[in-house]
Amino acid sequence: MAVLTFRDGVMILELIFYTPALVLSIWLTARHGLWRRSGFIFLVLLALVRINGACMLLATLLHPDSIVLYTGAGILNSIALSPLLLSTIGLLGRVNDSLRYTEKGAFSPRTFRLLSIPTVTGLGLCVAGGTLTGISGDPTNVHITTKIGVILFVVAFAVISFITAITYHNLSYAEAGERQLGRIVAVSAPFLIVRTVYSVLGAFANNLKFNILIGSMTIYLCMAVLEEFAIFVLFLAVGFTLRVIPKDYEATDTEIASNICATEG
Repeated sequence: MAVLTFRDGVMILELIFYTPALVLSIWLTARHGLWRRSGFIFLVLLALVRINGACMLLATLLHPDSIVLYTGAGILNSIALSPLLLSTIGLLGRVNDSLRYTEKGAFSPRTFRLLSIPTVTGLGLCVAGGTLTGISGDPTNVHITTKIGVILFVVAFAVISFITAITYHNLSYAEAGERQLGRIVAVSAPFLIVRTVYSVLGAFANNLKFNILIGSMTIYLCMAVLEEFAIFVLFLAVGFTLRVIPKDYEATDTEIASNICATEG
């Protein structure tokens, strides 16, 4: 009979958290819609990534020699930062939409579309890198493709941090209902910093303690799991307070942005 370890306990904790969180995030996504600046769809993705990753590692209790399970779990762990970044981008974009009505410190909608590119590209590279690591049979070897993917995550995070700072500075100009969202994104920033640092250390530090498969579960719990929990709870909580934006809002918003640019030009 397999003996449960601390790692298995962390995986069970993730299942306990993300199973109801998945249901709530699906409900919020259905409520707010799938439009591109509704960040809740990416919470659904994160919950699915973590549930499947935890199940794979727990399945190794019965199949300890399965390379497929370890490879899959490693890949899912490496891409978990991507939906966090994409969710933050989406929610920041929504606050930015509110600011653009006043022309105070607002960014072009194109900024957020472009910012999604390195995040999604990084996700794809991490999947490819994790697959190549699995083929090599050496879980301690982080493939160069994964490292490039993590670099793209860091680039996206740096831009997100800059936009968050500017947005928070101009938050008083946003619509009353959107200000709380801006505050929540700002509050989540320290957790996102720690989570990003964990990914960087896992990819570049010559220290196996940051390896999800054979490293320290205490570090993983304190630098990844708890940070993701905190961000998830913050975003879920604010999601229940936000008004539902009409389906035609995005098109109207684009027209407003065009008018602002024309005026400034």
